[in-house]
Order: sequence, then C-alpha cells, then structure tokens
Amino acid sequence: MMSDEDVKRRGRPGKHSEDGVKRPARDTGFGERLKLVRSKRGYSLRALEAKMSPSVSRTAIMMYEQGEIMPRRENFLSLCRALEVDPEYLMDGKGEVE
Repeated sequence: MMSDEDVKRRGRPGKHSEDGVKRPARDTGFGERLKLVRSKRGYSLRALEAKMSPSVSRTAIMMYEQGEIMPRRENFLSLCRALEVDPEYLMDGKGEVE
C-alpha cells in the first residue's frame, strides 16, 4: 500500500499526478473483463446498478472497471450472478464469455 508521502510524490495509481504523468492502475485485468461482460450482456452502468441495488452502486462498478478498487467477496459473487458469468473468468480470465 502506498504511504501518504508516496501519494504526494507519485500521485494515486491510475490518476494524473502533479507532474502530468498518468500512473497505471493496480490491476485493470479484472476491470476490463467486468466491462467486457457488462457490455456483452447489454447493461449500462445504470442498468447494472439497478440490478445490483442496493448492494453495489454505479460509482463502485465504474471504480471496479477502472481498476481503482476491488469488490468485496459478496459483491463480487453478486456481480457474477447478475452478469451470469463464471467467477473464475471474471477474476482470472480463465474460460470464455458466451
């Protein structure tokens, strides 16, 4: 985890720092797969939020997709059920999305 001093010096991951350099997000693999599955299923952020409500907000889903945060276990499993996707695919990229 980055200390407060590291954040000041280097900026937050995935964000533009004061020196204008965009720092890479921690892990975008999960987020990219989540966004891919959401798109393939035809859900907008708002529609998936409605299906997940009240446990997961649109803002949280967006942050998952951008690799800024990871969902808690129960929210991860709820996302998998809502999107009808194998948890192993979403987490590790193993398998395929139909």
